[in-house]
Amino acid sequence: MLIGYLSDRFGTTLAYSAVQTVTGVAFVCSLPLALALVGLARGVAWAAGRSVRRTDTPFAQLRRVISDSVGAFLFVLVVALFAHSRRREFAADDRAARVTGKPLALASGLRQLNVATDRWLLSSLTVRGTDDHPLTRPLSTHPPTEERLDRLVRRANRRR
Repeated sequence: MLIGYLSDRFGTTLAYSAVQTVTGVAFVCSLPLALALVGLARGVAWAAGRSVRRTDTPFAQLRRVISDSVGAFLFVLVVALFAHSRRREFAADDRAARVTGKPLALASGLRQLNVATDRWLLSSLTVRGTDDHPLTRPLSTHPPTEERLDRLVRRANRRR
């Protein structure tokens, strides 16, 4: 059990570190290319007698495509990491319920934490999975507390 936990924990850390490293390297490598493309596009526009601010040059379009692609990739990556985080929360709840043997006590603690965080000064800045907006669920790092409570209560009812 401990080996599974450690491998899962190190696997997540390794994946997160790899993503951070790849993102940093991509940024460092693409910045000179982007600057060169912008300079080249402006130079070609200036030599052709066009406005330097034109954005329909091939270089500007390539830069825009690269920028949009990197942005879309990072958004998908963040959504995937958040989904993994929500799954880990469920796994942590299941593990805690299994170790303590008291899923209802865990549910009670979650309720108390939920009430306490609602009173937190910056609670309006956090994304929870309970709002009605379609992007709220994919952008939350934790599943809705009600869903976690329901799972714990079902687990307690199965034990009886």
